[in-house]
Amino acid sequence: MDVLPTITTSFNNHFSGQLEEFKASSLEEIILGSNQLQGHVPKSIQNVVNLTGLDLSNNNFSGNVDVSLFSNLKNLLGVVLSNNKISLINENKDTIDLRSNSTRNFLISDDNNLSEEIPSSICNSTSLFMLDLGRNNLKGAIPQCLGTITTLEVLDMRHNNLSGNLPTTFSNGSSLRRAIN
Repeated sequence: MDVLPTITTSFNNHFSGQLEEFKASSLEEIILGSNQLQGHVPKSIQNVVNLTGLDLSNNNFSGNVDVSLFSNLKNLLGVVLSNNKISLINENKDTIDLRSNSTRNFLISDDNNLSEEIPSSICNSTSLFMLDLGRNNLKGAIPQCLGTITTLEVLDMRHNNLSGNLPTTFSNGSSLRRAIN
């Protein structure tokens, strides 16, 4: 029997309830955006070793999501967690590593409850091309090291409580094409 590589139920369905723990490690994509799902993001997501894409946007997920859940997913290209009620944490203070065998990765977690400072360890994501942390309550400065990510093309930090200066490296030949602050 073939293995189902993708779960797609997005775009204004009305699925509700909580996600159970994932038991299939062979899934490649989990696209469950624009439903009415709630509760916590299952920690078993870290065991879905073939995962290339995760979209849980526009639901009612809540609680903390530890970014280390994604660190061992070597094929992961993108994570979209927008429009929920979650907070991204780095419980073990591990390096936030979104690198994979791919050349382009993205992290979108806008319109959530993010309220800490942006950790400089996000700069270890050397293949990050899009970072959207807009419409949160982030505070402090934008890490200067973001300007050294040569693959970063889109940076959205609007509607936060950030202060300080934009990284000077953005004006020194970086690949940044769109900065929204």
